[in-house]
Amino acid sequence: MSVLALLSMLQRLVATPSASCASHPLDMSNLDVVHCLAEWLDDLGFHAQVQTLPGHPRKANLIARLGDGPGGLMLAGHPVPRDEHRWSRDPSKLTRRTDASTVSAPQT
Repeated sequence: MSVLALLSMLQRLVATPSASCASHPLDMSNLDVVHCLAEWLDDLGFHAQVQTLPGHPRKANLIARLGDGPGGLMLAGHPVPRDEHRWSRDPSKLTRRTDASTVSAPQT
């Protein structure tokens, strides 16, 4: 995979709205992100399974398996609600940095 292809994939992923929040007006579906990741993992040879959460049709877990047998890896994460006053950069845009001391993260 080329660097440009990888950057394009990451831009797509970062730009896809999916914030989970206890406050209903700010809560978003994560289905677009889950289906995007499932497609990428399937293309890499994983067996990806999307499990919609009971009672929450706009939310799903993604379970991906590569190979058979014991052991494995599970990744879990969630974005934080977007509060434009807490971010130094737009969190929905991939930012290239050359200065490692500059961080695009919420300011606390």
